[in-house]
Amino acid sequence: MKAYDIKCPVCGTVNHSLFLQETDGWMECENCGTESRVLTLRPLRVIPHYTTEQLSVIGRRIVANL
Repeated sequence: MKAYDIKCPVCGTVNHSLFLQETDGWMECENCGTESRVLTLRPLRVIPHYTTEQLSVIGRRIVANL
């Protein structure tokens, strides 16, 4: 299991040797006691960004296949 050093988003203190897989990414800051979830452990989902021209081409292809 991997240990992480994570900076608290509230007070900025670096919390050392956290086993975030055990807690599903949750941590409690050793300095201020704030509980927060580290989202960088989950794989990121890519959300496509289309231009108006690209959407019109996609729309035409869908209509052509109906």
